[in-house]
Amino acid sequence: MLAPGLAPRVRFGLQGSIARSQTIALRPPPHLILRHYVSSASQPSASASAPPKWYQRPLTLLLAFVPVFTFGLGVWQIKRLRWKLDLIDELEDKLKREPLELPRNVDLDVLLGHYTNRLFNIHGKFPAPDASNSIFLGPRVREGQMGYHVVQPLSRRSGGADVVVDRGFVAKDKILNSSSNDVSQWKLSDTSAGTSTGPHLLLLPREKQRNSFTPQNDPSKHIWYFADVRELKSFFEGGSRPAEEGEDDFTPSAGVGRSVKEMLGLEKNEVMPVLMEEIFEGNAYEASQLLEKGQPIGRPATVELRNQHAVYAATWFSLSGATSVMLALLLRKGPR
Repeated sequence: MLAPGLAPRVRFGLQGSIARSQTIALRPPPHLILRHYVSSASQPSASASAPPKWYQRPLTLLLAFVPVFTFGLGVWQIKRLRWKLDLIDELEDKLKREPLELPRNVDLDVLLGHYTNRLFNIHGKFPAPDASNSIFLGPRVREGQMGYHVVQPLSRRSGGADVVVDRGFVAKDKILNSSSNDVSQWKLSDTSAGTSTGPHLLLLPREKQRNSFTPQNDPSKHIWYFADVRELKSFFEGGSRPAEEGEDDFTPSAGVGRSVKEMLGLEKNEVMPVLMEEIFEGNAYEASQLLEKGQPIGRPATVELRNQHAVYAATWFSLSGATSVMLALLLRKGPR
């Protein structure tokens, strides 16, 4: 039999052991505790920001704009192509018409407004080439050969203002003194071309504009890169004129009568601010003969317009399609 004071202590000890065992039994195993912490860390918190939408990303917006922009450029090039084809048809139709006669008195507004790309038969005479009445426009390239275009005023037999004419291409090695840096010393090696009174078949082309890559002319040094009709008019109005009918260029009195008339104000050395181009109607053999002699070779009576709009349209549409595919792949992949 136990002592009276021993039983309570034993009961207390048993109850404490039971309580401790219950506490240990309620605690989860260690691997469950670790899994709980891992799953809690992997879940986004409520304060974390959501990924931006595709239309909120600048790079995606830019990529979405490119297909639309390039497609619009392709449509614009198609419209330009239709305009260019209509223009070519119009110019070819004008070239097929009979050449016109240029009247003595010309209304420039009517001439330039309604008769561009028309052919004209003009009777007249070019002056003996010298520094005052000839310019070498260029350099230019014809069939891989470098040279210049010869530009001179044509004195019309019917009277009226002279017509500035681009007589065509001359190879540089056929130009006398072409090795000199002083262009005013350059001369045609064959001066017989253009001495007859014609008729000269001329084309009135559309006026060309100088682009930003073409240097400025320097008429004082006889350097001409671009045919500016106003500069040509000013230059040739100060030049000499050919001999009159019944005279030749070797007659001492050649041009004296006209010079006296100009001094008295009865006749002025007037030049139209219009550039015409001489037409060459020969074949390739005849062109090679003229080239060998150092005579100017005019242009053919064809439409000379660049028409690359179909190529440009295909390029823009290809870029639009490629960037559209890139955009679709980017949207499908989504943000990382």
